[in-house]
Amino acid sequence: MGDSRIDEDTTGVRSDPPVARLLESSPVYTTELGAAYHGDSRELLQQLPENSIDLIVTSPPFALQHQKEYGNEDQETYDDWFMDFVPDIERVLQPHGSFVAEIGGAFEQGIPRRSIYQWKLLTKIVEEQNLEFAQDWYWYNPNKLPSPIEWVNVRKLRGVDAVTHIWWLAKEINKDPAYTEDLQAKVEMIRKLQADLADELESTELSTIVEAILYGELELPEPDTNHKMSQTTFSSQNERGDNALTAGDSAELEHVQMLLTSIREMEQAAWNEEYDIDVIDLRKMLELGGDDDIGIDGDVIDTLVDAVSAYTALSVFDLIARTNKAPRVYGKEVLAALEEGTEITPPYPKPEIDNQRNAAVLKGYSEDHQELIATGEYNEGKRSSGHDIDADSFANENDGAIMKNLIEAPNTASNTQYQLLCREFGFERHPARFPEDIPKKFVNLLTPDPPYNEWERGEVGHPGVLDRPIVLDIFAGSNWTGKVAENADRYWLSFEQNEEYVRTSEFRYMSEAEVRSRLDNDDDPLQKFRNEEWDAHSASRSIQKDWERGLTNLWYRRCFSGRINIVEYSSGFLIHLNNSIYQEKHLSCVRIPE
Repeated sequence: MGDSRIDEDTTGVRSDPPVARLLESSPVYTTELGAAYHGDSRELLQQLPENSIDLIVTSPPFALQHQKEYGNEDQETYDDWFMDFVPDIERVLQPHGSFVAEIGGAFEQGIPRRSIYQWKLLTKIVEEQNLEFAQDWYWYNPNKLPSPIEWVNVRKLRGVDAVTHIWWLAKEINKDPAYTEDLQAKVEMIRKLQADLADELESTELSTIVEAILYGELELPEPDTNHKMSQTTFSSQNERGDNALTAGDSAELEHVQMLLTSIREMEQAAWNEEYDIDVIDLRKMLELGGDDDIGIDGDVIDTLVDAVSAYTALSVFDLIARTNKAPRVYGKEVLAALEEGTEITPPYPKPEIDNQRNAAVLKGYSEDHQELIATGEYNEGKRSSGHDIDADSFANENDGAIMKNLIEAPNTASNTQYQLLCREFGFERHPARFPEDIPKKFVNLLTPDPPYNEWERGEVGHPGVLDRPIVLDIFAGSNWTGKVAENADRYWLSFEQNEEYVRTSEFRYMSEAEVRSRLDNDDDPLQKFRNEEWDAHSASRSIQKDWERGLTNLWYRRCFSGRINIVEYSSGFLIHLNNSIYQEKHLSCVRIPE
């Protein structure tokens, strides 16, 4: 939706992507589909238009007992601090948008009692803002180190804290079904029939076909060259070449499937030139794949044979064979629109979701489930839970099982390109990177796949709506979320207050050769930043040594005024740059005067 597209490159230099134009601030770097920003997320959020973001996935600093180098609030102030972000989060989300936050838990100070700050935060968000709680998810880290050490290892009082909460909130919630590939194919077919045949068919005939498309079910047997389908033969005369069915040809499944494949690949005019199917043959084909429980109803077959072309009839047959049934509630809406002669609109689930969207969302079938699909047999009957299971339940092939709300992913990778390059070139790595699996699951679950030629989300002409979904991370760190979104062909934005983390996150988008080339160029912004950091770190180390020896440091005060803080701990003095993490209410900070 919208007119924005990635500008064509006519200068040899890549233009900023359209998503970078949503903010007044300049990004630190851009890619083909995204832009990374250095600054306070609260201020950057305020620059975004209303209803402009489809998904926010983030991992904010947790409310831990001790200060971390990436910065975090204590448990007493955390919820109030976080709530400062929420009004603008709600403002920038699309009506179908989602906000996903990984919120780690913690124990209270000095006692093995669990803090409930994250549940209090969830309650405040839902009760005080206009965000709704869609579902709780969990990240299980099977390789999590024992913590807290005192309660787990030393006193043996608690289990390893290996699960992190993930809150999924939405701007709005409704009951519309997901607009799956199957449902989209059905809607497109029904719209075409409505446009092409409304004047040629009786309303009852059209409704009969549409109802079969929505709720019909049939299953073709697997190809078997030794199997003749009831020894059926076709009577069509060979008048159009080898692809025409001739008298005496057996109705082999392979031939029928070839015809169905051709229907998907060819336009009707070309198909009619290639194939000649008479009504007798057509009826025999439409009767395939059925038994006492499934198959196309006889009245529907009569209508397809008598009232529409063979191409259209086989298109309907093929669609029923390869798609799941539509949800009944939505099907009623379609049939009502058909009867009233109004436009058939696709479902608009809020929040946007499809739990069978692609391989990144689906979970591979277990061996038992694969056997169930192969045999089509299930232990039917009523369960003690009250569920009544049919014999063919769970036997559909959907490319994978619907995932549980538990993401199992270790976080032990230490030799990724990002980490190796940071170490080699002396950059600080973000110490609390969440695993790629978390943003990958939610980006794929909560935003549509390409192609986006009919991206129908948001308000037409709204300045914050581009030609594909936009994913935002407001505590980006090393920008895993942006990289995942780029790989999935979504637009992305990232906000991060630590400039070094922003600069080094670009490593995720560059080859090793590109990084080395840029760091060999003293005029490159990345190398300039690196030189500045080296000078400052070198000065910090010298000041620390001199301070510990009791020197006055007047020379350093003159040369590095305003750039260095002395952070006082009970164990001595440490140096930290720019005061971007620590706050005076937590630490005693002594600024070096000019």
